[in-house]
Amino acid sequence: MKLCLEPDALHRQIDARIDLHRQGCRCLGRRCAAGHRRLHARTADIEVEQTTRTEVAAKRELLERAREAAKTMTLDEAYRALGMSRTELHRMTKEAGFYFQSNDKEHKAREVARQAKAEERAKLVELIRANSGIGLSRNFVAKKLGISNHTLVKLAEENGIDFPRWSDRP
Repeated sequence: MKLCLEPDALHRQIDARIDLHRQGCRCLGRRCAAGHRRLHARTADIEVEQTTRTEVAAKRELLERAREAAKTMTLDEAYRALGMSRTELHRMTKEAGFYFQSNDKEHKAREVARQAKAEERAKLVELIRANSGIGLSRNFVAKKLGISNHTLVKLAEENGIDFPRWSDRP
């Protein structure tokens, strides 16, 4: 009996073989005679092949849904809509070579935060420069500005400010 790859015919053939097997053998699968052992192996191979085919088809379908979502959605919106993790969705986009829409609001908010931080650093640098020449210690100036000593030293070095460790007290 030759195995056919059509799903219904395949299932009927497998069921017929299993029925024949059950009639003539009381084994638990591995203790069969040689012919029955082959039946178990073929049945297992067919089941694995069918499982693999369904998994591949499901992955293709999910990839197509992700591509369609990428045309109109951001990554955050898509992972909620598709019900998969951000990491898995991000990996899928890298493998397939497509990108999601960018969120302009988030991008602008990050840019505003970067500018505010840069302005704050510039103010700190000016205050450090003003306090470096009047004979105050680094620790005192850091406490006065509300920053750590390490931050003060880092900002002074990055901006070329000569700030002695100790004040020149008589």
